[in-house]
Amino acid sequence: MMGIDTNKTIAFTFIIGSALAAIAGILVGMYYGTLKWDTGFLYGIKAFTAAVLGGIGNMTGAVIGSLILGMVENYGIGLPLGALAYFVLIFLLFGLFHQYLRIPLRLEREVLLKSSFDGGEAKKKVSKLKRIYYGGLITGVYYLRKERRDADLRRHARQAVLISTANILLLITFLLFYFNPEFQIGSDWRDVITFFVLMIVLIFRPSGIMGERLPEKV
Repeated sequence: MMGIDTNKTIAFTFIIGSALAAIAGILVGMYYGTLKWDTGFLYGIKAFTAAVLGGIGNMTGAVIGSLILGMVENYGIGLPLGALAYFVLIFLLFGLFHQYLRIPLRLEREVLLKSSFDGGEAKKKVSKLKRIYYGGLITGVYYLRKERRDADLRRHARQAVLISTANILLLITFLLFYFNPEFQIGSDWRDVITFFVLMIVLIFRPSGIMGERLPEKV
């Protein structure tokens, strides 16, 4: 409608992206003196992690996400686990706050204010939603198996399973770090840190730090 050929624009965008990726691959091969079929895999994962961390489609967020990921990878290597345990504890407290306070309170306001059914039914639904998040993994799996008709309850049950699983993993990580304070993370664990950051971001804040930038619809 505005005279823009979207197919040509999409094709041109893919050409530019592929050309830049090819140039980056040549530079990496020249730097390391070797090239394999899976050389760019980890670079792609890290680029995706940085983009998700900053916000999909947000250029400023992608730059900030890249800087944060780079600092986490570089300064996280060599630190004793005893020091990293407190960082994991911060993420764990944030996850517990997200699961037991932020989401239930937000759902209570949304359901009671925007619900189209009467107050009694709204309170019952709020109680059920709170029970899903308070019970965490157990109630989430229970409602996923039991509930077949209410898509909203199944969506929240799935989210409760994800968040509670992440909190359990964070708790296990904290305990391992706390009871092995002298052990240091080697450089071969750098990629593990990247995947850990990606997991935390996708579960707790999929929109990224700066928020996902979506095009305005006319």
